[in-house]
Amino acid sequence: MEPQFEPLDSENHVFCVLESQATLHARSDKTYTTHDFLGIISSFLQNHVFASGFDFWTKTGVQCNLLKVGSNGWVKGKVRVKIILEFAPDESNDNLL
Repeated sequence: MEPQFEPLDSENHVFCVLESQATLHARSDKTYTTHDFLGIISSFLQNHVFASGFDFWTKTGVQCNLLKVGSNGWVKGKVRVKIILEFAPDESNDNLL
């Protein structure tokens, strides 16, 4: 059965990474709040991926033309990046979230 991932909303949850290969270079510990983790990821993207215009990519959007599969042609609009964390419990437990 596929895990049922749910978005971790704007609350500041805490999670501990159990897989050693999944640690982040920015920190030596493995426990994060969702807010801090998203901040680390956003900072990395801002400094290493989007050298300039990070707010355009994540907030206002970047002007583009989109060619969707099955469409009749290009559509003008904006594209933006949204970063979310999701969680899937190993077993059903209402106390987890």
